Amino acid sequence: MQLDMTKGRPLPVILQFTLPLIIGNIFQQLYNMVDTIIVGRYVGADALAAVGSTGTIMFLATGFAQGITAGFSILTAQRYGAGDEKGVKRSVANGMILAVIAAVILTLVCVAIMNPLLHLMNTPSDIFQDAYTYIMGISVGLTANIFYNLFSSYLRAVGNSQIPLFFLIFSACLNVGLDLLFIIRGGMGVAGAAWATNLSQAISAVLCVGYIWVKVPALKPEREHWKIHGSDTRNQLAAGIPMAFQFAITASGTMIMQSAINLFGSVAVAAYTAAAKLQSLVIQGMIAMGQTMATYGGQNYGCGDVKRIKAGVKAALRAIPILKEAGLTTKVINMQPYKDPDEFIKALGAEAFQERIDKAENSFMYEIGVLEKEYDRTDPAESTKFEREAAAKLVTFREKLERENYMRAVCDRFHIELQGMRELVASLGSKEGILRRNDYLAAPGQQRAAAPKKKKEDGVRQAEKILLTWMIEDAGIFEKVKEYISPQDFVNPLFKDVADKLYAQYESGSLNPAAIISTYDAEETHSEVAAMFSMELDNRLNHNEREKALNDTVLKVKNNSIQYQIDQAADPAQIQQLYTMKNKLSAIHITL
Repeated sequence: MQLDMTKGRPLPVILQFTLPLIIGNIFQQLYNMVDTIIVGRYVGADALAAVGSTGTIMFLATGFAQGITAGFSILTAQRYGAGDEKGVKRSVANGMILAVIAAVILTLVCVAIMNPLLHLMNTPSDIFQDAYTYIMGISVGLTANIFYNLFSSYLRAVGNSQIPLFFLIFSACLNVGLDLLFIIRGGMGVAGAAWATNLSQAISAVLCVGYIWVKVPALKPEREHWKIHGSDTRNQLAAGIPMAFQFAITASGTMIMQSAINLFGSVAVAAYTAAAKLQSLVIQGMIAMGQTMATYGGQNYGCGDVKRIKAGVKAALRAIPILKEAGLTTKVINMQPYKDPDEFIKALGAEAFQERIDKAENSFMYEIGVLEKEYDRTDPAESTKFEREAAAKLVTFREKLERENYMRAVCDRFHIELQGMRELVASLGSKEGILRRNDYLAAPGQQRAAAPKKKKEDGVRQAEKILLTWMIEDAGIFEKVKEYISPQDFVNPLFKDVADKLYAQYESGSLNPAAIISTYDAEETHSEVAAMFSMELDNRLNHNEREKALNDTVLKVKNNSIQYQIDQAADPAQIQQLYTMKNKLSAIHITL
C-alpha cells in the first residue's frame, strides 16, 4: 500500500494520497469530539465546559507533538525518494530516539505549568477542578499521542496514507467504547474521558508499529541504526521544531480567545466548545493538502526531481477547477508572510486580516498569476508562451459570456492585446472542438468588429491621473504634494514613469511637457500622456472644495501605494511598519 510519489501523473497521485488523509483528519476531529459529546451527555454542562475550556491547551500540546513528528518524517520521505534504504532506516531510528526525548520534555513541561496556565486563562472556578483533572490526564498520556503521530508520519513518508486511516478509525470507535465504559460504568467523570483517549491512541500506536515491523521492512531499523546521528538529528530538528512552533503559535492565538471567553462563565464556555468542535471540521481539507504536499515534496526532492515538485504544485492548483465543477466558488487570500489566519491576526490584527479577505483574489486570476511567474515577460518568446498558456486555460470556460469576462480581466491585468487573445482562444478552441473558429474572428472580406469601448477607469487610476495633472498645472501644488507623494507611490507603470520625468524636471527647475510627451512612441500611450498635460480641472470649485479635493486625491494615491507594498512584502517587520504608516495617513493635510 506504499505509494511512490516520484512516478506517475502528479494530480492522480496527489488525490490518491490526499483523500485518505482528509477522511483521517475528519475522524481525528470526531475522535476529539467524542469526549466532549459523551461528557456533555452523561456528566453535565459544567463537565462539558471544563473539557472545552482546555481545548486550546490540548491543541497546543498535541499540535506541538504533531508538528515535531511530522518534521522528523520529512527526512525519511527524502531518503525514500532517493532510494537510500539504509538512510531511511537510520532516520526512523534517530527520529524515534528524538521522539522519546521530546515526549519526556513535553510531558514534564505540561504537568508543571498546567495549574498556573489554567489560572492565567481565567478558567471559571466552578469548572476549574474538572478542567485540571482532564488536561492533566491528557498531559500524562502525551507519549501515546507523539508515537501514534510519529509512526503514522513514517507510513505517510513512504506513501501509505491508508493504514494510518484504518487504525485511526479503529481507535476512534474504541475511544467511544472506552468513554462509555469509564464514564458510565466506571463513574470516572472527566478523568475517564482523558484516559479513554490516551489508551485508544496508545493502541493505535502499537498497531502502527506492528504493521511496520511485519509489512514495511523499509521502515524497520536494524541494530546498528539505534544511535544518535548528528547530521540526521540536525536535519530532523531543523524541520520538526519550526513545524512544532507553527502549531504552537497558532494555538497561542486560540488560547487568547479562550481566555476572553472564559471570563463570561461556564455556560459561554460550553457553547463555544460545541461550536469550535464543528468549526474544526471545515479546515481539514487544507490541512490534508499540506500534509500531502510535504510528503510529495520530500520524496521528489530526495530523488532530485525539482521539476516534478513544480508539477505537483500545478496539479494541486488544478483542484480549483474541480471545486468549480462541483458548484463551489473559490477565492485565494494572500496571507504572506504568515502561514495561517491565527498567526496573521496575532501579528497584524483583525482589521488587517479583514482587508486581506476583502481583497481575496479570484482563484482563476490567482492561477494565471502563478503561471506568469514562470516566464520572463521582457523576452518576446517567453511572453508569447505565457499568453498561449493563458489562452489554453481560458478555453476551458464553455460559456461564452463567462469566457469573455475572464478574457478581458486577464488582458487588462497582464497587459495583453485583447483581440489577439480572442483570436488565439478561438484558434485553440476550434482545434479541440469547443469553439467555432469564427466565434471571435471577422469573416473574410470584412473588417474586424469595432473594439468595445474602454471601460470606465477605476478610482485609483483616475486619482493618480488627476494628481499628476494637478502637479503639472501648478508648481506650487507640486511643492506641497512632493512632501507626501513620490514617483514610487504611483502604482500604474505609465503614471509612475511620467511622475519620474516630471519630478526630475521640477527638481532641475525646467518644466518641459513636450519633452516628456515626446518620449512615448506608441500612439495610445502618447495620447494618454498628452491628455494629462492638456486636461483642465474643474474651476467651479471654491477654495475649500479645491483644498478638500486635493487632500482626498493625495490620500487615495498614498493609501493605495502603501496597500500595494503590503501585498508585495514578505518581511513581517516591513509589513508592520507599512501598517503603522497607513494608520498615520489621516494626519496628512495640505493647505492651499
